[in-house]
Amino acid sequence: MANNIIVEYEAVYEYDPEDHSHGAEFIAIRPGDCLHMNPVTAELKGSYEDPQNWLKGTNKTTGAHGYFPTDGYVKYIGVVQSVTSK
Repeated sequence: MANNIIVEYEAVYEYDPEDHSHGAEFIAIRPGDCLHMNPVTAELKGSYEDPQNWLKGTNKTTGAHGYFPTDGYVKYIGVVQSVTSK
């Protein structure tokens, strides 16, 4: 059995990778953006509620996929999907 968990965050602070000379693997976030993260592929450090450094995920508002900052930039909303399959 495998779990497919999607964790949702809301962006609370703006981040633009171009302002920090970050590459194409980083995505922009704006306050209010809905961000989804799969812990299996996100390289999660810390906990769902208090992630550290960067997460790899999808900005559901813009459709962009890549790394976004966590510390002070996002707030935890909750687990929005948990599918168990064989």
